[in-house]
Amino acid sequence: MTVFIALAVNTGRYLFSIVGALALGAFIYGGFILILSEGKPDKIKKGADAMMGAATGLLVAFGGYVFIQFLSSSLGVGASYQLPAEVIFEEIVL
Repeated sequence: MTVFIALAVNTGRYLFSIVGALALGAFIYGGFILILSEGKPDKIKKGADAMMGAATGLLVAFGGYVFIQFLSSSLGVGASYQLPAEVIFEEIVL
């Protein structure tokens, strides 16, 4: 059971670490579409939708992060909580 918890924690940390880069890429993509739209309404909408999607994704991701932090503090798991080394090592060996 602890291996699954370690896997979930490690996966969550990895996903939270790349969400900012993905949002930045979506903002840049949307900006290029807006710049290159040449005043065409469909391309302007496509660029604006890409940027709005990036902003929405950031809000959802950081909202999830805040919720997880709130839940962990409510359950008594502090910010300094570390998984036991043998659990992490066991996951690598498996």
